[in-house]
Formats: sequence, C-alpha cells, structure tokens
Amino acid sequence: MHIKTEELPKKIYFCFPYRGVGGVSFLFLRVAKQVNKILGIKPFLIDFHDGYMSKNVDNRFAEIEIYSEKDPLFIEENSVIVFQSMTPWTIFSNLKIPKNTKVLFWTCHPHNFIPNSPFSEKISKLFLKNYYNKSKKFVQNLVNSGGLFFMDQECLLRTQENLDLSINNPMFLAIPSAPSSKNFFNDRDQNEIIKVNLCWVGRLVDFKYYILKKLILDLEKVSPSLIYDFQITIIGDGPFKKTLKKVSSKSKNISFKYINSMEEQGLHSYLKENVDILFAMGTSALEGARLGIPTVLLDYSYSEVNFQYKYKWLFERDGSTLGKKAVKSEKVDTEPNSLIRIINAYVNNRKNISDETYKYFQKNHDIDMITANLLNIMVNSESYWTNLQNESFLKKGFIYKIYLKLKIIRKKFIR
Repeated sequence: MHIKTEELPKKIYFCFPYRGVGGVSFLFLRVAKQVNKILGIKPFLIDFHDGYMSKNVDNRFAEIEIYSEKDPLFIEENSVIVFQSMTPWTIFSNLKIPKNTKVLFWTCHPHNFIPNSPFSEKISKLFLKNYYNKSKKFVQNLVNSGGLFFMDQECLLRTQENLDLSINNPMFLAIPSAPSSKNFFNDRDQNEIIKVNLCWVGRLVDFKYYILKKLILDLEKVSPSLIYDFQITIIGDGPFKKTLKKVSSKSKNISFKYINSMEEQGLHSYLKENVDILFAMGTSALEGARLGIPTVLLDYSYSEVNFQYKYKWLFERDGSTLGKKAVKSEKVDTEPNSLIRIINAYVNNRKNISDETYKYFQKNHDIDMITANLLNIMVNSESYWTNLQNESFLKKGFIYKIYLKLKIIRKKFIR
C-alpha cells in the first residue's frame, strides 16, 4: 500500500495516559513500533511517568512524552495525535495542542462516547441530555472531517444506538497484534489428553466479569459429563477479582489458578507452554490467536448472563468484531451445549482448530496492513484541533465539574 509520506504531519503522537494494564496501551506500543519500522522515525507515546507505556516502551522505536495532571504538555505544531475515542470534555486538559494539529479518534470500546455516570442509561440520558447531544455532535463532526474510525462493527452499532444517530460510510481500523513468526501451538507434542487447561486473559472489570462468571458456571455444570480434568487459569486484575474468587471457590469440579497481569513476553511464554484453550475478548483474544492457541471469543455484558450462551471459536466469527453485547438469541438453539462442542472439538481436532485460529489472525489483524491504513488516514484527514475548539466541544460544564469533585471525595473516603 502506497503511503504519501511527504504529506504526513511532522510528528506523530499516540495519547493514552494509563497506569494499569489495558488493551489500548498494548495497541499504541505495537502500532508506534510499526510506524517506526515503516517510516524510520520515532513516534511519541503520551503517558504518565509511571504509566504502562512509559514502563514498557522500547526506546529504539518510540519516545515517551510525560503527561502530568499538574503541568502542561506542549504538542509541536503540524503534528497528529491519535486518541482512544472519548467524550470531548474528558480529553486530557493539560495537553496544550496547537490549532493546526490533526486529531484522530480510534473507537476501541462500544461505550467510548457515552457520558460517564453512576446511574442507569435511561436516567443518565434524561439528566445528562445536553452531554449526550454534545457527544453526538462531536461524533458527527469527526465523521465529517475523517477523524474517527471504529475497531469493529459492534463499536459502530453501539455508538449509533447509544447516541441515536446514523453514520454514513464509517471508517474501520481493526485492532492489530504483534506478528508471530509461526504457529507455536502445533510445535507441541500431541499426547493423549487427560487434563484440559483453559485460560482467561483480561481485566476483571464489570463488562468482562459476568461472561467469565458464566463460563465458570457452565463448565462446572458440564464437566461431570466429560472424562477430563479441568483447570482455569485467570490472568488479570481488577475490581471484580474478589467477587470472582467467591464464585470459583464454590466449584467442585474445576481447579483454579490466579495470576496477576503479566508483561507481554511473559504472557506469550505462559500461553505457549501451558494453555490449551484461551477464552477472551478484545485484544486479549489476539494474544492467543497470534500464537495459534485455540481461542474462544467471548462477548461482553454489564449484567448477569442468565440465558444459554453460545460459545464460538474466534475463527467462527465473521472478522467484524472482537466481542459483541451478549444477548439471548431469538432462534431456537438445537445444539445441546456449545461449551461441550468446544471441548470435544479441541480434544478430537486440536491441530486443525489451531491452524484455523492462526489463519484467522493473519487475515484480519495483520499489523503491517493496519498501520499502513492508519498512516493514510493521517494524510487524508481534515480533523483539526481548531475545529473542536470552535464548536465548544471541550467545555466540561457545571454538572461534570461537580461529578469530578464527587469522585475525588469518594476516593479519599475509600482510602
């Protein structure tokens, strides 16, 4: 793919100040490295001094710009900044951005543009109507100027649904993962299976917790009908970890192992050596698929999954999603149990399952192609910082300022 490098902005920034382990940090680290490979220049990663990207950047390929909540960070003229999509009034206020800076937003979560609120969606839309309208106009502005792209169909559909809008000719940019030289899974000895090692990789937060709980309960239910022992290794941390441990402690048929978040190389080594089937969503699913680990793509839910959920291999999806909203199917499912199907398919045909997973990853999440597409978006976009300033999208408003103060008070109270 041809890239008009002479038309690219002078400097390229990826902005995601975040201290935890998250998919966007992995994403920006990898894409920045690939930009360096293609262009021979070092992009800049904007992060806290103790943020994940700051701690894990390879300085041969990218440089860190430290973001502080106290001091301003000045962006150079004629640059481009890539953000994860967010509501405009939450854009990092200590960034001092010149008017001629291009600003691009990569929608990596279905609720990126939804105003943050402790209330239900129905109540939030009623009392935060002005904020929803502002977010809606912000999205429309970005679409019209070529400054917005979605990682998959689910992010597009939920954005349209939540903001009550229709987006014509949306841009998509799938999430890439680091390339892998080969299918490592098929290097293993294909011995007779006595124990099946399942694994979850991902943060233990609300929209991921309920589907993971569902997996544990479903496996507990079907395991007596299978002749294998089962272990689930849960790699990740988050506010729902304690709650999840209560669920797993009641299991009689499954052994559990909990591991806090791992660095990239350690994670890959663990997956290659210890995991038979990976269950994950989003970028975490790609961590296994890139190695050829048979991977089941899970869907997200903000509430209990109290219906028969259909488990699917990653390669059984159509390439347009890394996780949808888990909903009860209106069709009558004639298949007795999809989790049993998954287990039996792995046991009886694991080499083919691995091959299909690896091919799916190569087809849909190739980092060379995706980074080249991103660079072309940078060239062609007309989304400038001055557009956002002129439309007054950045003003926080009275209600949001109060909300921020209440959050600060709550944190101090919890401590």
